[in-house]
Amino acid sequence: MAVDLHYTAASAADATYLKLGSTSGAAITIDWGDGSAADVVTPSTSGRTQYNHTYASAGSYTVSLTGATGDVAQLESEHVAGWDFDIAALSGMTGMIKLYLYNSSVSGDIAALSGMTGMDTLYLYNNGSVSGDIAALSGMTVVTTLDLGVTSVSGDIAALSGMTGMINLYLYSSSVSGDIAALSGMTVVNTLNLYNTSVSGDIAVLSGMTGMINLYLGTSVSGDIAALSGMTGMINLYLYNSSVSGDIAALSSMTVVTYLNLVGTSVSGPTAQPESDPLTMTTFTPDTAPSPTAGESGGIGFVVGSCEYAPAGTGGECLFTNLYLAVTRRHTGDAQITVTPYVDGTAKPAVTITLASTGGDTKSEVHEVPLTEPATRIGRHSLRGERFSFAITSASGVPNGALVVEGAELEWEPVRELKEAVVG
Repeated sequence: MAVDLHYTAASAADATYLKLGSTSGAAITIDWGDGSAADVVTPSTSGRTQYNHTYASAGSYTVSLTGATGDVAQLESEHVAGWDFDIAALSGMTGMIKLYLYNSSVSGDIAALSGMTGMDTLYLYNNGSVSGDIAALSGMTVVTTLDLGVTSVSGDIAALSGMTGMINLYLYSSSVSGDIAALSGMTVVNTLNLYNTSVSGDIAVLSGMTGMINLYLGTSVSGDIAALSGMTGMINLYLYNSSVSGDIAALSSMTVVTYLNLVGTSVSGPTAQPESDPLTMTTFTPDTAPSPTAGESGGIGFVVGSCEYAPAGTGGECLFTNLYLAVTRRHTGDAQITVTPYVDGTAKPAVTITLASTGGDTKSEVHEVPLTEPATRIGRHSLRGERFSFAITSASGVPNGALVVEGAELEWEPVRELKEAVVG
């Protein structure tokens, strides 16, 4: 069975790769479509073997796989924009169990993958031209990791109800909808990201997911936050702008949590933190950075009105203390990003954050950027009308589009007065 893929080389010396795994290890011929000698390869039967190719000239190429293509069980080519084929080309590979096409340029209807009922791991994240009804994947009942974030996939999540072994489910910034109750059978899940979808319903149905460590539900969900009290290993909890309510005391058992965002909810109760005012969350990707204002090198901007809790007569003088970045990333090898804070368009000393390799897996985490160390980084400012913003640039090791800042939270405290904060 011949499988024809498509690759667009952007320039001379354009390097690409394919990783293949096979159930049999039988030979497969890769014709890269540029007139060079074809590669006859024998993929690994216990993982994926990488095959590299460099195009001498820019252009459009048909890459043909022939031979034992029906035995292909794993295929990977991530962070490579040149791969721009329709996923329908893979429809005959019904023995596929692991498919990684993260952050490429593939397109097409996910219905083409419906025959891959033994699928364990499917990553199509950040392919905006991948679409179709998620119901087409309902037969993938053994899948454990499904990442359709930042695609055009739609449909009711009820189609996923049979995937009871799910461990990692990423549907954020897609067009899926439905009642979250459809996922109640996923009792072993540890990462659930439904941010920026139309999923709704009562979070009480999640109470049995006690192994949850990353939960992102900035959607139309509702219910009492006490339903999450058994998730004692929680690390990242993001319920921003949802309709959840209840007493924050219900989360007291989450002793290892590092990121908690309840802004815009009806959750109440005191915390032990200084009075702070987290600002509006926004989404940022290096590929589509918002247009900067004068003096800002791209990034996310926040306009601040006034510091409500500063002593009267001080002009609202407060201290910018920390910037928290909720990051989703996926890359091999260590990497670094540089964060540059701005106040009213004036750059302040930058902070470099080192990111350890994720080993090819998708990882969600929160990074703290201190704004008072050294003291000259930001210093004290009247918040009345001033603008805080920041720019993110890749220093090394972060492929284009491999880093998404899902949200950002700015923390400040009054210079002369601290109070108990009320979440909400």
